[in-house]
Amino acid sequence: MAGATASASALDGHEQGGDDKAGLQGAGESIYLKELSPARLRAAISRVLENPEYARTAADMQAAILKSGGVKGAAAVIEQVLF
Repeated sequence: MAGATASASALDGHEQGGDDKAGLQGAGESIYLKELSPARLRAAISRVLENPEYARTAADMQAAILKSGGVKGAAAVIEQVLF
């Protein structure tokens, strides 16, 4: 699990497709900005840090990204589409 990071994030509702990719995959927690408060953020961070499932899911996502070529692979796909 080294290098894999679970996350807690604030969303403004303008994300691509209006969704939260890490949260939907089970690698993090999200709070919409209009609902953000110190208590809610603290609770979300605590859930992420205390539940090992978040770290396992983040590690699985990391492995899948690396297996598919990582950032360089993504850049190559984008270059093929654009150029």
